[in-house]
Amino acid sequence: MRLSRATGFIAIIMGGCGCGSLREGPQISSDAGRDDVVAIDAFVVADALTSEDRPLLDEPTPPDVPVLADAPSADVRRCSADQIVCGGSCVDPNTSVAHCGGCGRACPTGRVCATGTCQLSCGVGVRDCGGTCRDLQRDVANCGACGQTCVSRNAVAACVAGACAVGTCNPGSADCDSNVSNGCECAPAHGVPSCPSGRCVVASCDAGYGDCDRDSTNGCEVDLRASAGSCGACGRTCTLPNAVSACASGNCAVARCTPGFGDCDRDPANGCEASLPGDARNCGACGRACSAAQYCASGSCAMLRCDPSEVLIPGGTFLMGSPVGVGYDVEWPQHSVIVSSFCLGRREVLTTEYAICHGAGGAGCTAPGTGAGCNGGVVGRERHPINCVDWNQASALCRWDSGGRLPTEAEWEYAARGPTNRTYPWGEAAPTNQLCWSGVASRSSTCPVETFPSGTFGLFDMAGNVYEWTADWFGPYNGAVAENPIGASSGTERVYRGGGAFDTGAIAQRSAFRSFRGAVNFRAANLGFRCVHAPQR
Repeated sequence: MRLSRATGFIAIIMGGCGCGSLREGPQISSDAGRDDVVAIDAFVVADALTSEDRPLLDEPTPPDVPVLADAPSADVRRCSADQIVCGGSCVDPNTSVAHCGGCGRACPTGRVCATGTCQLSCGVGVRDCGGTCRDLQRDVANCGACGQTCVSRNAVAACVAGACAVGTCNPGSADCDSNVSNGCECAPAHGVPSCPSGRCVVASCDAGYGDCDRDSTNGCEVDLRASAGSCGACGRTCTLPNAVSACASGNCAVARCTPGFGDCDRDPANGCEASLPGDARNCGACGRACSAAQYCASGSCAMLRCDPSEVLIPGGTFLMGSPVGVGYDVEWPQHSVIVSSFCLGRREVLTTEYAICHGAGGAGCTAPGTGAGCNGGVVGRERHPINCVDWNQASALCRWDSGGRLPTEAEWEYAARGPTNRTYPWGEAAPTNQLCWSGVASRSSTCPVETFPSGTFGLFDMAGNVYEWTADWFGPYNGAVAENPIGASSGTERVYRGGGAFDTGAIAQRSAFRSFRGAVNFRAANLGFRCVHAPQR
């Protein structure tokens, strides 16, 4: 090996091996297990060298060998373990600004030597990290050591006393378990978190969302504005009739209708309420209405039909009764009524027609009354209306005649006055010779039917000739709008309408007149009836 000018190397070699070479001169030893740098007197070394070794001292140091230590001065005998000899002096290469990391490695002005490297002079507790002074106790990008960055889930990270910590949780999150590694772990979707006893729970949900499964890990998992299973509230299921349901803005809605049905009223509560193949108001499609004289069949409008002896009364709306102060108080108050289409006898039932029912043993068609004014069995009155029959007998004939019935009060009045609310069947003119009555000349009997001109809808004798039984029990009007009303639910008297041949006062010929009624077994010479049937399709 070659020796440098630094005698320290000689000391190291000799101290490391513990040998007594160099002509067995003074031995340089080291502590056990240490390779100390030992400074020795140059003259002692020179004396110890043989003439063979001496030329090595005078040989120059090769230029590629770093200078780690200089030869010591005469008064330097020993350096500490963390020092080297530079310029004849013991220096600490870890802290020496002039020899930082090795002899001659001077730090630039303004820098200090720390752990053998030149660094900025950053002050107490601050370190030079990549050319910038960093507070390793608080800097989240250099927490505890340069380059050690703090990252916190759902939070703004913090560095406290050189250790990463959770700073401020993001809105909608909370640090319930105080575990730095998972940050603010309680972050329910679409909800506000809470940490009772260190547990993560959903305190409340954002508007339009619900925590329907009570599981904080998925937060407020249901969009209440659009979930058909939880529409507007958890568990509120949208199941609409005849429809595929949907949820729109938290309200149940119709997504689409079952084929053959329509949501014609746009009311989600009843789903697709219209049966398009048979709904006369929505025949085949919403808003496609059949006329009152039609019905809907397989989605198409077709004409209703009646027997030739009857007239089709198309359904409609009219004002039933009289305004207060007009007529009698039993006609008050006037109110709106809706009536469906029906077939009404063009004329009153004839004596001959009742005789057929009686002769055939029709149920309830018992013999009519006899006596003054009665038409039954009287020769020459075959075209007169049957009279002297009670309510039960009248109802029996209608049932026997192909399942008919007596008209309700509302049907009878609508047929008499029509949708224009005529005062009399023929119009507004006071009665004179338009009907069979005794107001102009006294009569001793009824008249043959169809003797006088027809009135509304082409019906005959809706005023005069005979009063006509109706289906209803007598009762006061309640004034409410009604659809196909059927009168009082019970009573002791049935109403009859229409004026008779023996009347002399015009007031009883009005279509709204309803002062007369009788028990079901009541009979009179001026009282008959006509029947109603459902329209044929």
